[in-house]
Amino acid sequence: SESSKMLDLVQDLIGPTIYYHSSKIMFKPARHGGIKPWHQDYAYWASLKPEQVTCWLALDDATPENGCMQLIPGSHKWGLVKHIRNELQVDPQNLPMEQVKIAPMKAGSILCFHVLTFHYSGPNKSDKSRRALIVDYDPNRRQVKLGFCGDKLLRLDGRQPTEEEVAESIRVAEAVTA
Repeated sequence: SESSKMLDLVQDLIGPTIYYHSSKIMFKPARHGGIKPWHQDYAYWASLKPEQVTCWLALDDATPENGCMQLIPGSHKWGLVKHIRNELQVDPQNLPMEQVKIAPMKAGSILCFHVLTFHYSGPNKSDKSRRALIVDYDPNRRQVKLGFCGDKLLRLDGRQPTEEEVAESIRVAEAVTA
């Protein structure tokens, strides 16, 4: 999540100042991994500005058979749509499914999208497991404590910050979110 190549890509998308927001590993076992319903990542942290980017790194080939990502291009322009249920999902009947793009990916590929982009992944019906690393980046320091996110300064004005700048960023974040 801190590699120069990755941060160069993210900088092209969100600008020269980049904070680490959060990350997770997604694992869909063979013939077992379930769906991730249609949603916008921003629904999970709507107390922030919707300026984050999600980077989805395929650790294994992602195919329609093993639950690759599906997205609705341009949906980030719709703003945050009301989500329902504990899983924070949107009823697909309320979405223009004819606009869905299926995104198969080779292992090592990266898919980046805005946190307001609608996306979904289907069940794993294949004989192979499917893993992905998901990292979220933010151009802004958080102003509220979410309890599950980082806030490490990764880039400042397009350059790697000094240790002192990172430490100061952490001190400020802890004071603001205390």
